[in-house]
Amino acid sequence: MAVDEHSRHELYRQLEQAIGQAAAGTLMSYLPPVGWADVATKHDLSELERRIELRTDSTEHRILGVLRSELGSIRSELGALRGELGSIRGELGSIRGEMVTRTQLLAMVGVLFAAWSLMLAALKLL
Repeated sequence: MAVDEHSRHELYRQLEQAIGQAAAGTLMSYLPPVGWADVATKHDLSELERRIELRTDSTEHRILGVLRSELGSIRSELGALRGELGSIRGELGSIRGEMVTRTQLLAMVGVLFAAWSLMLAALKLL
């Protein structure tokens, strides 16, 4: 039988007549405001806590798995970038070597040109 507000009020009236207003009010305050089927027990709360912990643990494991996977991808991408940077450094080193060689070649041509010019000038003076 469902307890409704009318039934509760009727019970209070009968208790008031039998044991008095103060005692009836005190006794009624110990009754739940709804039916007993709606009251949570310690067991219900423990079961709820266990389910929440299981759900939380499951979520943590999934998140950790995703994070580990992402970190692995980032590590492999960083490794590839390091390899590319190494090859770029090598190319820059060879370009620098070529630039030094070209500079030396131009300097030699300049020296030879100056020497030929001096020799021609010396021949004209003789």
